[in-house]
Amino acid sequence: MNVGKRLYRYALHYKIMIIAALIMLTVSVAAELTGPFIAKKIIDDHIVGIEGEWYETAEGSDAVLYEGSWYKRDQYFNETEEKGQGVRILQVGRDFYFIPTDIPSSEGERTFEKGEIFITKNNETASYRATKLTTDELVSFYSPEIPRIIKLILMYFGLLVFASFFQYGQNYYLKNAANRIIQKMRNDVFQHTQKLPIKYFDNLPAGKVVARITNDTEAIRELYVTVLSNFFSSGIYITGIYVALYILNPTLATVCLVLIPILIVWMIVYRKFASSYNHVIRSKISDINAMINESIQGMTIIQAFRREEKTRQDFEEMNDTHLGTKTSY
Repeated sequence: MNVGKRLYRYALHYKIMIIAALIMLTVSVAAELTGPFIAKKIIDDHIVGIEGEWYETAEGSDAVLYEGSWYKRDQYFNETEEKGQGVRILQVGRDFYFIPTDIPSSEGERTFEKGEIFITKNNETASYRATKLTTDELVSFYSPEIPRIIKLILMYFGLLVFASFFQYGQNYYLKNAANRIIQKMRNDVFQHTQKLPIKYFDNLPAGKVVARITNDTEAIRELYVTVLSNFFSSGIYITGIYVALYILNPTLATVCLVLIPILIVWMIVYRKFASSYNHVIRSKISDINAMINESIQGMTIIQAFRREEKTRQDFEEMNDTHLGTKTSY
């Protein structure tokens, strides 16, 4: 039985906690991915949306008073309200201007000169009479948007709080399951060492056995907690991002699909080289533990024969080798 199947069998003992943690992780990631859509709505519909169509109307909800007349955005009219003269508000540079007539299109390069806004698109220029808005007037036109922006911000904050609870839950359950798996694994390994023949330990330093039971199992705990969590959340993030891209811009999303095979190839190559390095690193750690254990047990002999300096040099050489292996990795 290979290592993957053994780890899978150990995980099955606590599958309910792991599944619950992954479900919570899915919910938290989904909530986080919803945030950019709320930010998009704030920007497009309320901050930049002020450049939408406005119509003259009677005094009432969402209406703005400007130079003796009331105006309301097209989106805020109900079916019974009548729309009067259309007007527009456009931004040129850092300033905003009021155009007392409706315009067919606001797209293009904008400039303002001598009381007129010039909009140039496809080598065609249109001009419209415009009046620069003061700060107070601009705030007045933004006043219907502020409550809606605050509402969306609170919704965004609520999503983050909602996601944080599920993030805490998945972290708690995943760590709890991993700790229980490692507890069982260490018990199994220790019981297995008691069944091994005595000759098995003749040429095997005790430090290596200790490293197998403590350090290596701790690395497996990180596999369940960190690697599994990151792998699952990354998969959800990528899926969610591509779904959002297809909603916003299908062409761009299709072009970005080329990244998926690149990521798959990178994972295969990385796993191939990382596996060999990890084996070497774990082996070096076992050697270091074995030497420490033997040195401590034989310290009286080392001091009696004045071998402290030699032992120190051997340890430094082994430690430097381990450092060089991790640095090159």
